[in-house]
Amino acid sequence: HFSLPEILVYNWLDKHALDMNIEWTAQLAIGEAGSRVDVVITSPTYIYGRVQGLYFHVADPTQVALDEIARQRLMANEGRLVIDLWEPDIYNALDETMRDFLNGVQRPRPDSLYQLRPSWSHN
Repeated sequence: HFSLPEILVYNWLDKHALDMNIEWTAQLAIGEAGSRVDVVITSPTYIYGRVQGLYFHVADPTQVALDEIARQRLMANEGRLVIDLWEPDIYNALDETMRDFLNGVQRPRPDSLYQLRPSWSHN
C-alpha cells in the first residue's frame, strides 16, 4: 500500500532509471525499530529517500523534531545520505525534486499545510 506521492516517485524512477543509469528499490526497513525509508538509490551513489507528507510531518512540532532525530540517526548509523522528499514538491515540481534527490540536495521543509494542494488540483 503506497501513498500517491510514493507512487509518483516510484513511477518517475521507473521511467528514468535506465536512461540515467539508476538502480533503486522501494521501501526498506533499516536500523532501529520504526526506521523506514521509502526509496533507496543503490547506484551510482547510495542515497536513502523518505517521502514525507505534510499532514504527519509538518503540522505537529513534536513529529518534526522526531523526524529530524531519526534522519540524523540514519545518516550516522548507516553512513548514508538521507533526503526527505516533500509532498508539495512531488506534486508541483516532480522533475526538479527528483533531480535534487539524485544529486543529494535536501529541499527545504514546507512550513505550512497550505502548501499541500497540488498545483493541478481544481478549486
